[in-house]
Amino acid sequence: MLLILYTFLESRVAFWAAMGIPFSFLLALIIMYYMGMSLNMLSMFALILVLGIVVDDAIVVAENVFRYREMGLSSAEAAIAGADEVGLPVTAAIATNIAAFLPLLMIAGITGKFMRVIPQVVILTLLASLLEAFLILPSHLAEFVKDRVDDANKEARAWFRHIRDAYGNLLEAFLNRRYVIFFGLCGVALVTIVTAALTMEFVFMGKYDAEQFMIDIINPVDSNMDETDRVVREVEKIEICKIWGIVLSNG
Repeated sequence: MLLILYTFLESRVAFWAAMGIPFSFLLALIIMYYMGMSLNMLSMFALILVLGIVVDDAIVVAENVFRYREMGLSSAEAAIAGADEVGLPVTAAIATNIAAFLPLLMIAGITGKFMRVIPQVVILTLLASLLEAFLILPSHLAEFVKDRVDDANKEARAWFRHIRDAYGNLLEAFLNRRYVIFFGLCGVALVTIVTAALTMEFVFMGKYDAEQFMIDIINPVDSNMDETDRVVREVEKIEICKIWGIVLSNG
């Protein structure tokens, strides 16, 4: 993750944005401990799932603060202005991510008890990242980020400017034809939904062959070992015949 951030961001911006990941995970783990939640496969899966999202708000805040530093503002002024300007958009972005996981909290039954861990961990981690992005990250940026990027770093990132210019031209072309693009995407979405509704069957959990099964045999209380053994052998013969019948029918 840090190497990817270094590729596209200024080195100090990339470093302090990446530092939001361990802070968010640590704060989430502390809250999980006091909530009685353990670190298991589901909670670790949730942490891996949110890994790519948790740094988004830090990137937006860090880049905006760095932009104000390049415009000539002091470190403290840039940190305040940069974080304040993107406060509402970043909060809205985190809120939409949280809203996407909220329905998982409403699943009832045994399945809901298992699945509830994932949205809880994701929401805790996202809130921790939001706290770090607005309370801790601006302070670090004000103290450690340079006012401007040096010439060597600019030359090293010349390839990125070409990618940015190409993306800007493509985005401008889309915006100039925004109505065509919008209704075209709506049409594609409508065709996809109709096709899925007519041709695809919804299966919550697919059927699969069990590798083992258990059979309970209840004999009269006065049955001896020989009688029990005889009954068990009869059941084994019946089950083996059934299994072979299934195999032959599938074959």
